[in-house]
Amino acid sequence: MADSIFGATFADIGKANARVQFELQFNQLQNTLIRRFNAKVDEVNARVSSKSREIESLQKQSVKLVDSLPIIQAYRTGNSNNAGALDALLDDVRDLETTINTDNDVTAEEIDAFNAQREIVATKLSNLFIFVHPDIVDGDVIVNLKKQITDLNALSPVVGTLDDNSDVTSFLSNLKTRVETALSTTQNTISVALDLEQKIQADFATRQTRILELTKVEKAKRDAELQNLQVDLANFLRAISISFEVNKDFADMVSSRLAEQPPPPGSILNLFS
Repeated sequence: MADSIFGATFADIGKANARVQFELQFNQLQNTLIRRFNAKVDEVNARVSSKSREIESLQKQSVKLVDSLPIIQAYRTGNSNNAGALDALLDDVRDLETTINTDNDVTAEEIDAFNAQREIVATKLSNLFIFVHPDIVDGDVIVNLKKQITDLNALSPVVGTLDDNSDVTSFLSNLKTRVETALSTTQNTISVALDLEQKIQADFATRQTRILELTKVEKAKRDAELQNLQVDLANFLRAISISFEVNKDFADMVSSRLAEQPPPPGSILNLFS
């Protein structure tokens, strides 16, 4: 009986020591696994995306598109203002023509009217602005039109017939054609600029959509990888915990087997207990 009591006591002590040792080992291993898990998480988060170059390229393109939009918008607005000014200028050039072209005679009064109207035309020509955009060709119509100011101011109609003033009437006819051409061209550049604006906006939207798609894909991949790491960690910890429970149950079983067992009721062994 003494041996039985000693065995049971020894088993209890061994079970207690095994529990302490295992819990210590479990905590150490758990901490090691968690540190490795955190290191893996940091590695996944810091990893350069496989699509990072494409995303970076799209972002740079988007910035260029955004920067280019105000330029084309300012160009279109400036030309819209010029179009309005050219339309009014065309009427003034026609009025200038009529000052000496109502009949075959050119009088002093008509020359005075011509000079007054010429000042109006010259001022409006001077007030036209020159707008340039690298992606739009306008044939320098405004530049060439403004060059006519010097020749316009040099005109000197004389009292007499229209034939005597043919150089004046010829210049005015040519000037009117230039203004008409400038107006038509400017209206066309406005349309081209608007189309370019819309194209820039569409290109920007396309790139932003692609960036969003790539970002979502990369985030999904990263989230899946992190989820897998979490599952692996949970499985390792569960396996360790199960191992602990198995060892605990084994120690309990050994302890119970070594403990003194009372005889069953009615047994003759009860006479000696």
